[in-house]
Amino acid sequence: MSPITNLDRSPGTYFSWDIKQTTAIKIGFFAALFFIGYLGYTLYNKFRTYKQQKIGGGISSFTKKILYKDPLLEKLLCFNNPNVTGQINGIYITSNETNLSTTQKLLLEHPRSINDKSIHIGCAAWHNFDIMCTRKSNYGLIIDFNPENAKFINKTIAIINSCETRDDFKQTMINYLNSLEENERALFFHSDQKGIPTESIESELLRDGSWLQSDDNYSYIKEIVSQGHLIAITENITNHTQFGKIRNFLDENDIVIDTLYLSNISSFMQTTNDKNEYEKSVKQLLHKDTIFINCPKLKRFNPLHITILNQNPVLGNAVLATTYDTSQLFEVCDPITRATRLLEKALSCSAIRRLYETAYSTPIVKCETGNWKVVFAEKTITGSSAETDFSSRQITLLSTISDEKALAYLVFQLIFAVDYQKHLKLSEKALLGQIQCEDYAKERAQLDFEGTQSHKKIIIEAIKEMEWSSSLNIYATHTDFEKYWNIVKSTPTVNYYRNQFHGKLFESSDPIIRATKLLEKALFSKAIKRLYEKAYSTPTVKCKHGDWKIVFAEKTTLGFQAECFGSLRQINILSSLSDQMALTYLVFELTNATQEPRFNKLYEKARSGQIQCEEYTREIERIEFEGTLLHREIIVEAIKELGLSPSLNIYASHTDFEAYWNIVKLSPHSNCARKQWKIWRAGKLFEASDPITRATKLLEKALSCNAIKQLYEKAYSTPTDKCESGHWKIVFDTKTILNSGAETVWASRQITLLSTLSDETALTYFVFQLTNAIHFQRHAKLNEKARLGQILCEEYTKEIAQVNFDGTLIHKEIINEAIKEMDLSPSVNTYASHTNFETYWNIIKLTPSANFSRDQWKKLAPKSK
Repeated sequence: MSPITNLDRSPGTYFSWDIKQTTAIKIGFFAALFFIGYLGYTLYNKFRTYKQQKIGGGISSFTKKILYKDPLLEKLLCFNNPNVTGQINGIYITSNETNLSTTQKLLLEHPRSINDKSIHIGCAAWHNFDIMCTRKSNYGLIIDFNPENAKFINKTIAIINSCETRDDFKQTMINYLNSLEENERALFFHSDQKGIPTESIESELLRDGSWLQSDDNYSYIKEIVSQGHLIAITENITNHTQFGKIRNFLDENDIVIDTLYLSNISSFMQTTNDKNEYEKSVKQLLHKDTIFINCPKLKRFNPLHITILNQNPVLGNAVLATTYDTSQLFEVCDPITRATRLLEKALSCSAIRRLYETAYSTPIVKCETGNWKVVFAEKTITGSSAETDFSSRQITLLSTISDEKALAYLVFQLIFAVDYQKHLKLSEKALLGQIQCEDYAKERAQLDFEGTQSHKKIIIEAIKEMEWSSSLNIYATHTDFEKYWNIVKSTPTVNYYRNQFHGKLFESSDPIIRATKLLEKALFSKAIKRLYEKAYSTPTVKCKHGDWKIVFAEKTTLGFQAECFGSLRQINILSSLSDQMALTYLVFELTNATQEPRFNKLYEKARSGQIQCEEYTREIERIEFEGTLLHREIIVEAIKELGLSPSLNIYASHTDFEAYWNIVKLSPHSNCARKQWKIWRAGKLFEASDPITRATKLLEKALSCNAIKQLYEKAYSTPTDKCESGHWKIVFDTKTILNSGAETVWASRQITLLSTLSDETALTYFVFQLTNAIHFQRHAKLNEKARLGQILCEEYTKEIAQVNFDGTLIHKEIINEAIKEMDLSPSVNTYASHTNFETYWNIIKLTPSANFSRDQWKKLAPKSK
């Protein structure tokens, strides 16, 4: 008997007791029913939150078998250590750490692994979700030595599964916390935190970077949770063997550890053994591109050691490097304090003090004498462990190196400072062409070698005097220059000298990488960075603010070394330029970028006839001249900051506008401005005389606008009488069938434009005819009704006008986008005033266009007998 029919075969509901069968069958049936019910009940418990459920609620082993079908998750659960009782100070739901913005910046900027399976590993609670949202992690593994933490994560997962929105989640979680009593409540409401947790949860909805800040973030975590890709286990960080097994398992399954968050666990490592085990566990979980987020103790420069939870994000390759000072896993000075203490320690040695005094009295570009500032930074301009900036009398040391290495490198950089005049003379010989590239590189290496010999003498003296470690003598093996040269001649340092000789700032042939590196290099200069920030906030026709894209091209549109396009927020630079020249032209084009509003006012005055050609050209050149003055000011600073050639100050002689105008007024640049005025005035978008070329260029120009491109694609897929889809041909002609500016011929999928129209007007008519094209079916239906006598003449004419009116509204929307994207005149928005159909109808009902519709109806309507 069919289970979907009653005994009389009529459709209905099937009940087991309606069938008279044996008791054994009934028992079997109810056993199956019980099994299905238990399965459903178990799943329901997993994905719904019980109102009565307390934080200790776990997941049954039966449920685990069903839900964790992913062998990865099932295996990771096996790493849970039930024997760890942990040091329970309470549970921190939200983060109470500082320096989150630095971490967030690195999380956003550091490239994500190309592997499509990445995992975040972390301790504590919700801050892990923040990190996962930012990095779009595929899996999350929360490991804490407090077993109550895993229980809370599981409770959080249950509430996420039961709440569709972040607001629902927030309220449900707050209700849950408020319902707790005594010991359970004490886990969350404790004195060792800022404020009370329920208030912190409220603020998470507004905090930048929070997983509860936006619906998208919440949906992302909810999706991860629903897939069972977020689990929590208990383990002690000192169990490095277990963490090694976790890493091996992840590697075997091609899972990349993208982020590792350990909060201030390092603060709990009190013994040397604990610290060693912690270091081993950390290194087990890191690879070179892992973002490691740690909160070591932060020492400030005062009699007391003030410890605050300050995030210290760093890439795995820094921690795994042999030069990394592992004590920084547990305690760090802020960079200013560290630099101060390093210099104090160095100057306590008489040999180093004498060297410092010599460096103090060594004249450089900016001043005759002066102190040398020591700075720790996350990276250096050259990528080396240390470097000297002569213009600011500053020595920069990489913050990831040990204090011992930092002291050794400081001594070498002071020797480099003392030898400044030697380096300067060598650079001048290169600029004057008095030395070949390889000789230049070798002589620079010779100076470095001599510096290592001086370094060796001073360090040996310092080791004796201060009883410092002999490992400070980092150049002990350097004895012979030729041997030294054979070792270093292919190193990045010597290649850097070769690039410096050729005016290169970096090695890159790929234009995209070169553009990225050029901007990075430029922004190392504070002066250029200020200019870029001003350009960033300068509004253009397309948007109020935003980054400027740099593109290296084999040739520029106007034939100049560089050009700036405000509508695209893009700067094009000739790829044949050296890196240093590319940088100086970038600075000039950024000055142009900051003047976009002034340029746009001139363009509009030209379009509207408010300015004559020569006046327009002169005003364009005035803006450019003022840009050269700003360029000169900035590039002089940048030359000092970045150690560039003085020849980059290409506008050094510009002082007076009239003198400048007399020089440039007959130049190609000024002639280009005159040509531009004519184009603005005539509404030209391109140069083309024959109609076929003009039609091709018009279509190319139109399709460069995203809004018009989308409309064209819709027209392409609109079926007409002859074909289902296809391109629309543009034709320029001396006249149209209807004597209008443009018309659409559906049968041949052709748009005809009057050849006497300006390019801008032709473009706007083309857009309107595309709206006609997409409305073909509406026109066809009205024509069919006319043929069948189902519509009267006036009604037909009005309905055709309605279709056209709807087209004007689409045209208005699209052309507004095109004006922004393509720098068109606002006057091309020919239908800007169209808002109400009845008003429109009253205007056009007696026009030739409406009369044409009436004539069309007469041709289509059946003839009366």
